[in-house]
Amino acid sequence: MISVLKKMVLPIVFFIPIGMFFFDFITIELNENRTLISGFELLKNTSAGYNIWLVLALTCGFLGFTISWLKGKIKYVIGFLLALAGIIFLVVSQFSIIETFNGKGKELVAIAFEPAYWLCLLAFAIAGSRCYLLQYRASQKREIVETKGVVNINIITQSNKVNEK
Repeated sequence: MISVLKKMVLPIVFFIPIGMFFFDFITIELNENRTLISGFELLKNTSAGYNIWLVLALTCGFLGFTISWLKGKIKYVIGFLLALAGIIFLVVSQFSIIETFNGKGKELVAIAFEPAYWLCLLAFAIAGSRCYLLQYRASQKREIVETKGVVNINIITQSNKVNEK
């Protein structure tokens, strides 16, 4: 049971950014009008066109979710890189969104990023750190297996370290 739960953590953490796109990402206040915009609405904004950075962040979430179901240790390296790319794309999209809505020439009061955006960013950070730690643990196990049965002999004294006392 616990083994199954451990295997489910990485796919769930990569699925969280995908799910957060359904919720409100930003709040924009223009001329006393408050507008909430979800992540999927930001993907194709009618006034600004496609936000390529959010498309790439969502793609990283989908690819990470798919890769996390594979067997083998390579999924940790790929998962780490996808999570890192997802973080970078979300941060760049934040600047892109601010630039897009500030350049409208209207009286912009405020742009606020909602908790769904921050949870998406946090989920990518958790997924990346989990992949890194699992890769590190796998490399440590491989190193222990490779050094098993090796006898350390001091060249100068030509003695076995196990027998020295």
